[in-house]
Amino acid sequence: MSSNSGRATALLIMHMQPPVTDMAADPSFLDRTGETIKAARASGVDVIYVLAGYRPGYPELGATSPVREMLAQHNLFVDGVSNAVHEKVAPQKGDVTVRTPRTSAFVGTDLEIVLRSRGIDHLVLAGISTGGVVLATLTDAREKDFAVTVLGDACADPDAGVHENLLKLYGGSPWFSEVTTCNEWASSLLASV
Repeated sequence: MSSNSGRATALLIMHMQPPVTDMAADPSFLDRTGETIKAARASGVDVIYVLAGYRPGYPELGATSPVREMLAQHNLFVDGVSNAVHEKVAPQKGDVTVRTPRTSAFVGTDLEIVLRSRGIDHLVLAGISTGGVVLATLTDAREKDFAVTVLGDACADPDAGVHENLLKLYGGSPWFSEVTTCNEWASSLLASV
């Protein structure tokens, strides 16, 4: 059972949007994540989606931002146009969705307000990329005193070495998070019912 049992928990599904999902070396992580989402919902765990999203013209990004240039070139992550969640892990009625124009799920969003209003003090992270949204959100979450579990096999990174190394580091200082698998976490949910 998770060392975080007994806590009010939310599962964060972060940046699971094409073409970001295409960066994963092992696309089966989407299937694992989808099964984990089902287990979370069945156990009453809140599922919260964090989407990369921008207004048309990308006013959230500076005029000289290299990210802006890359996104605009392909019209990526424009709200309501090109920022949908991958169909294998898509939100359902009752799930919360927040949009962020930055790497961390907390920057430019009302995520913390949603979490605090629901009494959530434990976050379970799944997302792309391990060295991007997962790292930034984990760092911010720990600074805000949330307990954090990282589902290592529900995360992906374009660089397999970065993914593996970060998962090894996330359990120690300064993150002090639990790193586990989708199956282990889902099993802990069943054991706590």
